[in-house]
Amino acid sequence: MKIRFKIILVVLPLLIVALFLFQTAADYSARIGITRIAQSFLNFKASELEKYAGGQWNLLLENNFTGRPDMVEAAKNAVFLYAQSIILTDTEIILALDSEGQIAMATSPLEISQNERERLMYILEREDPGIFNAVLGGERRVFTAFYFTPFRWHILDRSGSHFLP
Repeated sequence: MKIRFKIILVVLPLLIVALFLFQTAADYSARIGITRIAQSFLNFKASELEKYAGGQWNLLLENNFTGRPDMVEAAKNAVFLYAQSIILTDTEIILALDSEGQIAMATSPLEISQNERERLMYILEREDPGIFNAVLGGERRVFTAFYFTPFRWHILDRSGSHFLP
């Protein structure tokens, strides 16, 4: 057996293993980076929506309108219009669920089955605000959620992208 053939038998597997490890590390790093960017974007939108809703509630407080259902409804409608204005894609939806899990506000139509609703309420009532993944409208999606106490709403921003690892 020639020395050149022996070197190829030793070096070639080392090169293949090194390339495989490099590809795996690059793939993992890219997934982590994309996930971090998506989480940052979702958190930003949720915090902006929460600030806007809080501002609407503060207007009601400052003007002593919290006891007037028509004014509270106007504030909820303003939050709805703001939510519509920050939607970027057709597949994204912002919705609010009341304490029974019924849709109180949605920026576009969405059918949630009873099983999805129960699972979603379980997640929302037992977890801190943040980023979650669950089935909404028959599709597994990533979303961010927070509870807005004055309206007693769980507000969700469902991303236009599928589940992120």
